[in-house]
Amino acid sequence: MMPIASLADRPVATLDITEASRRSWDCLVVGAGPAGAVAARQLALRGHSTLLVERARLPRWKACGCCLNHAALETLDRIGLRAPIESLAQSRLRRWRLATPYGHSECAMPTGLALSRASFDAALVSEALAAGSEYLDATTASVSHKIAEGWRVRLQTGNGRADVVASVLVAADGLKSPLLSKLGTFESEVQANSWIGAAATVHRGEGAFADLSPDTVYMTCGRDGYVGMVVLESDQIEIAAAVNPHALGRWGTVQALITEIVTEADGPCRDALAGIGFRGTPRLSRRRRRIAAERLFLIGDACGYTEPFTGEGMAWALTSGLLVGPLVAQAVRRWDPSLIPQWHSLYHQRIRKRQRLGRLLTRSLRYRSCTKIMTAVLNQQPRLAASVMRRINAPFDLQPVFAEVR
Repeated sequence: MMPIASLADRPVATLDITEASRRSWDCLVVGAGPAGAVAARQLALRGHSTLLVERARLPRWKACGCCLNHAALETLDRIGLRAPIESLAQSRLRRWRLATPYGHSECAMPTGLALSRASFDAALVSEALAAGSEYLDATTASVSHKIAEGWRVRLQTGNGRADVVASVLVAADGLKSPLLSKLGTFESEVQANSWIGAAATVHRGEGAFADLSPDTVYMTCGRDGYVGMVVLESDQIEIAAAVNPHALGRWGTVQALITEIVTEADGPCRDALAGIGFRGTPRLSRRRRRIAAERLFLIGDACGYTEPFTGEGMAWALTSGLLVGPLVAQAVRRWDPSLIPQWHSLYHQRIRKRQRLGRLLTRSLRYRSCTKIMTAVLNQQPRLAASVMRRINAPFDLQPVFAEVR
């Protein structure tokens, strides 16, 4: 499955690991997804020497729903990145359609975007480089040990290994966070009844997928999972799902289970799903009780993960990368132990509380009675449906950041 973004558009490393090891860094950000790239950009704009490390080579495909909801766009707007990101998308998302075994419904949604992670991540990393961040790709990072002046981190590529020293470390490397693998106190807890993710990108073509409207998020819900579809740039379709791993025993493959979910609900493109190869993820819902330590901050999915339902996952990631900036900047100037509870409190108030609604929706839809009620409410109480959609898409309170340099 080829990435959508052109190789000509990919950000390239600005130095090698030997050069990186010869410098002492204010900030080392590991993971160049949306959270890490935004954090690196904002820290570089503040004038801090910042190294951004990514284990893949961008652009790369990610198992993701590829939706940027209104809250995500508002966060990008506050740091001057909305226009360049919007220019990459084919169209704006304005409608949300739901198919269930109990009927279909539709409601308007605040404006969002569908954009491949290949294009989105590459664009954000390019913005981080333009702000002055240095960049290493195809490089793995793991904590070596804590030192008086910060952290020593082991970097490894196909050509060798080297250690770098940074005053502050920002972990943005996802659910399992390989960076923190040697720090047992940061183990993530997989939540009970957590589902697994699966996704695929296909060409829109002239068949059933051609009927999908670029301005609509298509969601299909069944007893064993839900499936979303959106039209991306370059006339591609992203199909993303969260499914019950126990149901795989009945259906054998993720593709067969996804087909069953869509067929049962008479969802879109059910006859076009045969033969599609889906990539899976680990169990999705997890949580870390600790998201900060001395000169160390976790952001994005490294903090934990709640299954998003209407494109809010990218908003959580972007906002965490932005909110952490002032605390990291203060830690670079002078470490204060109070920064640890400050980050826990800020993350809880601004992001974890917002995740509760998404968690409530996704958990409710695992029950037939709740799915039936939701379908009826969407059809009979459009004002209530619109109110819930506005709440999910509401902009984040970013007041703590606005000493932030733009």
